[in-house]
Amino acid sequence: MEPQDASLSVFLSAQKDILEPDQALVAISRIFGKWDQSTNTWTQKADFGGSARGWAVGFSIGTKGYIGTGADNLNGDLKDFWEWNQSTNVWSQKADFGGTGRNAAVGFPLAVKVI
Repeated sequence: MEPQDASLSVFLSAQKDILEPDQALVAISRIFGKWDQSTNTWTQKADFGGSARGWAVGFSIGTKGYIGTGADNLNGDLKDFWEWNQSTNVWSQKADFGGTGRNAAVGFPLAVKVI
């Protein structure tokens, strides 16, 4: 599994670099993978829990990764948020973003809060 498009949401965990679904502009997928820089390999993980999307925001807090907002071909701009637990390899839906749906947003954690 290798990324094929520049429209990726990236977040870093405490152990490995994590990369969100590869997102071609038309054929967007929900494939989720983990990059191990030391071995130069990709490992497929559980499919992203939300709809396939482009232009999502991604960040991490500790060993959990978060992906949300973005846009898909059916609903347009999105405001849902998802958490990936590295130890269980499970996606869980979190509370929606408080504003309107959007794409190409920016998010980052400050200590243990999301800004």
